[in-house]
Amino acid sequence: MRRTRNERELLAALQTAALVRGSDAGAALRQSFAHAVQGLDADKGLVLQVLEADPPQVEILCARGLTPESEAAAQVLQSSPGISASVIRQTLETGEPQLLPNSQAARLDQATSQMGEAYSVICAAVVDTLTHVPIAILYFQDTVQRAFEPYDLDWVMTYAVVLGGALTLYASAQRERQDQRSGWKRSPDVDIIGSSAATRGLIERLNACLPSASSPNPPPILVTGETGTGKDLVARFVHHYSKRARGPLVSCNCSGLRGELAESRFFGHVKGAFTGAVNDARGYFRAADKGVLFLDEIANLPYETQGVLLRVLQEHRVQALGDTREVAVDIQLVVATNRQLEAEVAEGRFREDLFYRLNALRIELMPLRDPSRIADIKPLLAHHLAKEQRRLGKRTGGLTPQALRALLRFAWPGNVRDVENICAALVVNTPAGAEIGIDIIEKHCRNVLSGRKNPNPEAVLEDEDATWAELGNAFRARVFRDRADRLGDKAAIRSLAIAESTFYRHVGPRTKRPR
Repeated sequence: MRRTRNERELLAALQTAALVRGSDAGAALRQSFAHAVQGLDADKGLVLQVLEADPPQVEILCARGLTPESEAAAQVLQSSPGISASVIRQTLETGEPQLLPNSQAARLDQATSQMGEAYSVICAAVVDTLTHVPIAILYFQDTVQRAFEPYDLDWVMTYAVVLGGALTLYASAQRERQDQRSGWKRSPDVDIIGSSAATRGLIERLNACLPSASSPNPPPILVTGETGTGKDLVARFVHHYSKRARGPLVSCNCSGLRGELAESRFFGHVKGAFTGAVNDARGYFRAADKGVLFLDEIANLPYETQGVLLRVLQEHRVQALGDTREVAVDIQLVVATNRQLEAEVAEGRFREDLFYRLNALRIELMPLRDPSRIADIKPLLAHHLAKEQRRLGKRTGGLTPQALRALLRFAWPGNVRDVENICAALVVNTPAGAEIGIDIIEKHCRNVLSGRKNPNPEAVLEDEDATWAELGNAFRARVFRDRADRLGDKAAIRSLAIAESTFYRHVGPRTKRPR
C-alpha cells in the first residue's frame, strides 16, 4: 500500500510553522508537525532539539507514532526497533539531508535488522539562519512498502528552512526576554566611543564577526594596534554582544610566560605534573570553554608554545600537563599584539603557520592621532570626564575652550588609555563646580602642553574655537598632504606652484618621496 500525500495538510504545516516565532511557540510547533506527519502520511515522526553537537545531545520537542521505549532510545540517540539513531547522528554530523528508501539495504541499525524489520526514512537538519548551526533535526519514518520519494525530501527541506527562520526568531526573542529578566543591558564597559570614520568601520567589522563568534569553534580574531588603542575592548565587545555572553571571558597576557609555565597556564596541569603542582589546574583554555579567551601580547609567546597553540586551534582539544586525556574546548580566541607579526615571522621569532592561522580575521586599530580617528577625541574626552565625575560623585564646569584646544592638539602617545588617565587626573584636581582650565592641565598634566603635538591638520579643524588664520593653514596643510600622498612631494610642489619651503612649513617633516 502506497502512502497518500495530503497537500492541504502540508500547506497547513508550512503556514503554522511561521507561527512558531510567536508567544505560544511550543503549541504552534506541535500543531505544525502534526500537519507535516499527516501530510506526508508518515508512520512515525520526531523533532529533536540539538543541545550539543559534539558530543551530540538532543531533546525531544515533538514525537508522533513512537512507543515510550522508542522515545526513550531516541532521547539518548540509541537505535531501537522503532527508530534509527544512526541516521539522526549522521545528519547531525554532516548537516546533509537524507532519504533512505530501505534501511536493511543500507545496513544501518543492528537492532532493527535482527528483527527483520525494514523502513524508509527522511531526515533533515533545521539550522539557525544567523549562525548556520543545526538547532533541530526532523525525522520521518515509514515502511519500505510505503517508501518516501525524492519529492517528499524536497518538501521536508523546504519545511526545515521555514522552521529554521521561525525558530531563530523565537530563540532571539527568548534571549531578549531572558536578558531583560536578568538585568542584562548594554554595558558602558564594552561600548566603543567615537564618531570617526575609523570607529564606524570598526563597529561594522565587529558586528560582522558576531555570527561567526556565536558558532562552534570559530576562527580566531587577530587585533593589531599601538599600546592603549583598546585591543582588549574588542574581546569584551565580541563576548558581550555574541551568544558567548553566557560563557566566561578569560584574559591572559603572554609576556613572561616560559616553558612549562606557559603550557600550564594555557592548558592546565594535574597534581604532581611538575615541582610545585600541588593541585589540579584547568588552564585558560578549559576555563574559557563556551566563552571568549583573550591572549594579549601574542608576539611574546615562546616559540615552542606557539606550536602547541597551533595544534589546539586545529584540533580544538587540549591536554593538561601530566595527563593522558584530551578535552574538547569551544572558544572564540581573540589575540592581540602591538608588533608587526609579519616582521616577527621574517626574523624567525614567530611561527609562519601560526601567523596564517591567526590572520584569517584581522582587525587593525588606528592610533588616536591618526587623521581617521581625530574626530573621536572630543567624544572620548566627554565620556571619560563624565565617567570620572560619576565615580567621584563630583560635577565640574567642564573644559574651557583653551583646555579643549590643548587636548585636541596633543599627540596622545598612549592613545585611549592616555585619555582615560588624563581625564581622571583633571577631575580629581578640579574643585567641584569649577571649570577645567589650562592652569589645571599645566599643573597636573604638563605633558599635554610640553609633549609632542599632533601634526595632522584635522586636530585644528576639530577645534571650534580655531581662528580663521589657523583654519586656513590647516586646510592648506590637508590639501598639500593629500596631493603629496597621490603624486609624491616634488610633483605635488610643482603642481601647486609653490616654494618647497612653503610646502614643508605647512605639512611639517615627513619622508620625502621625489617622483
